[in-house]
Amino acid sequence: MRLNLYRIQERLLLPLALMATACLLLPAYSGKRTDLTATQAWILESSSKSEL
Repeated sequence: MRLNLYRIQERLLLPLALMATACLLLPAYSGKRTDLTATQAWILESSSKSEL
């Protein structure tokens, strides 16, 4: 009996697509907030003197 890689791929494609979709969508419905808030943010000044 020979392995038919096309049939194996065909049978795995749908379950893998469903698992990927679930992994992407479930965090959105988990109810946890994923907002990021920056506190004490700062920016370094440029050291070039061409701005003067």
